[in-house]
Amino acid sequence: MKFKVTVNEADSRETLGQILTFVRESLASKKLETKEKNRAEILCEESLLSLMEHADFTKRKVIRVSIRKFFGDVIIELAVPGKEFDFAESINVPDVPDDEDDIAPDAEAAIRNLILSSYSHIIKYKHYQMYNVIRIKAFVSAYSMLYKTLGALLSAVIFGLAAEHIFSEDTIAYLNDNVLMLVQNIFLNSMKMCTIPVVFFSVMPSVADIGDVSGFRRSVGKLLACFLSIQVLAVALGFGLVMLFGTGKGAYVTPASPADIQGASFSMTDMLRNIIPENIVSPFLNSNTLQLIVLGVIVGIAASAKDAKLIRSSIRELNDVFMKIAEFFMKFIPIVVFCSVGSIVLTEDIRTLASLAGIFFTVILGFILLNAFYLFMIKSAAKLNPLRMFKKAVPAMITAFGTCSATSAIPDSMKAADDMGLLQKFSSFAVSIGASLNKNAFCLSLSVIVMSAANMYGIRLTWLQIISLGLSVIIIAPGTSWAPVIALSTLFAQAGCPVKSIGMIMSIYTLLDMADTVTCCNGTLASTLIVAKSGGMIDEEEYNRQ
Repeated sequence: MKFKVTVNEADSRETLGQILTFVRESLASKKLETKEKNRAEILCEESLLSLMEHADFTKRKVIRVSIRKFFGDVIIELAVPGKEFDFAESINVPDVPDDEDDIAPDAEAAIRNLILSSYSHIIKYKHYQMYNVIRIKAFVSAYSMLYKTLGALLSAVIFGLAAEHIFSEDTIAYLNDNVLMLVQNIFLNSMKMCTIPVVFFSVMPSVADIGDVSGFRRSVGKLLACFLSIQVLAVALGFGLVMLFGTGKGAYVTPASPADIQGASFSMTDMLRNIIPENIVSPFLNSNTLQLIVLGVIVGIAASAKDAKLIRSSIRELNDVFMKIAEFFMKFIPIVVFCSVGSIVLTEDIRTLASLAGIFFTVILGFILLNAFYLFMIKSAAKLNPLRMFKKAVPAMITAFGTCSATSAIPDSMKAADDMGLLQKFSSFAVSIGASLNKNAFCLSLSVIVMSAANMYGIRLTWLQIISLGLSVIIIAPGTSWAPVIALSTLFAQAGCPVKSIGMIMSIYTLLDMADTVTCCNGTLASTLIVAKSGGMIDEEEYNRQ
């Protein structure tokens, strides 16, 4: 939806009113929630006022406004003629003057700058063709990445099939090697750069947080044991399903190179001998993930001491820094999916993509079996009606499914725990720690994907290799669930699978991630319920209430 208005220089308020009326009516048609509409209107008004302060209507007198949907996101674009200015500098909040009489004239500008700076992450400025343009993300869809990834997948298949009929073999080879593979390699190198620090700094806080518990240590021990047990079961279930169905076998892909397979050679004796690094630096230099995890656990245990608050705080800040770096690169996943799938269609066989359906449905079957196991455990261990838990957890499941984030579902999960009559002090801790540590569904996804990939590339894994992969999955899952590319990079390298195939896997993972998050949230609530029942921390009358 587009709108143009000729500026009335004699009465700029009239022009502003016309634009805001258009914005209000357009947002109403997008069916946004009241809070989101109000925020968007305020940001539009303040952004317009900021642009009007730097406007130049001597040559052009038209203000352009557009509101559009892009992969589920609602984007507002405001364009006002004028000379380029430093928008970031212009919205800095000024210091409060000492003289109270001087506050009033600057109050309006200060409030406006405070509002715009608070939402600077969804406001972008550029200068284009004599116009100052501000773009506002009025609504960020939880399905935006899903839409983009599916769009990239479909576009890549169409592009690959069309290119085979349009270009010669030499042109296709050049395009694949110098464009598609180049983009994939740049992305994978970027993720490898993040993998080591992210794994190290994410393991430490998780371990350190375990030591920060008081009042119900025994129940917490049971809870963590429950989380770990289900994750071990999930890994075994994932490997078992792949072995049962032969997922990935018969795929039309180029076999893994001898170098890849040799890099995956495994010896239990060597693993135990080298599990402790000779020095602190070598795991980082050699990209030894297992040593890095062990080092992270050791440092995390040391940082859990009461007098190590500063160290724990520094670890979390470093973790946040590297997470931000990785999140930046993760934004390019649709592009990588396009290049990866396009390369497969050009150089492999279209039937390779069909093998991805086998991986997808194997993982989904695993999720169904995990949820069935939760039902069984609640009925057998807690002696409660499991359907009551699932019914009370519906809002949390919806949030988890829509956001693909266990953290975002914490408030709804806590509300579900309260509705189940669980002791709030324990359930609040259990739900919070479960969002970080309980990654049973993610463990299942990783185990299915990495073993299926090994089947696809004709890599025969020994039982010791499978056990080693299972241990790695359980250890790295809590720290990398937000960035599956990092987890897959680590596991593919350990299994000897070509890391370039991760882009192909990511084309289906966005769909799996929604069901993954729901299953993890259900597992956390089920484990919390079982442990609370064993410790007498549940009001059964409240639990059974409709």
